[in-house]
Amino acid sequence: KGDSVILAVVKDPGGTNAVLPVVEGLRKRGGNVRLLANGAAVKLLVEKGVAHENFSFEDAAELVRSSSCEFFLTSMCSDGGIGLDLIPVARDAGVLTIAVQDFWGARLKKEFGDPTFWPDFLLAPDEVGAQLVRKSWVGWCGQVLVTGWIAFDQLATLDCDGARSAFREQFALREPWPVVLFAGQIERTLEVL
Repeated sequence: KGDSVILAVVKDPGGTNAVLPVVEGLRKRGGNVRLLANGAAVKLLVEKGVAHENFSFEDAAELVRSSSCEFFLTSMCSDGGIGLDLIPVARDAGVLTIAVQDFWGARLKKEFGDPTFWPDFLLAPDEVGAQLVRKSWVGWCGQVLVTGWIAFDQLATLDCDGARSAFREQFALREPWPVVLFAGQIERTLEVL
């Protein structure tokens, strides 16, 4: 709407990968999205060549409090960060808050466990994620929206046959043996691979 701004904040790689497609979708629809990176997202966005801003919590809070902030969107990352801290600021300013989960239960009982940090809306990857939110945040008056696994949208056009062939070629897998991928979360996945 006119001069309105949407502020999106990202911090960890998983949260960044879940929020970026939302930011891109909003921009394609004409939204004036200002993407704020903190934590690991700063390096990740530079590597991806994604335009973003690095500014202090105080500057971000001032933007949220301004009359031009349409709504505030944040990833749900470890140790909170600017995104978590801005939720009560946005609420006090009457700005709609939306948090995006990148995996089931993302920080629901940790950083986001305090009702002070509950958003107006939470985007969950599937109904399992939505149920975890409802069970974890007893008394929450917000709304869960099931969006699908946003970070995987980029795989919708993946050439699976080509990727399969390239993988088998790279690792000299000539036999038609099945390939099983163990994908853990954060710790030790690379060791297994």
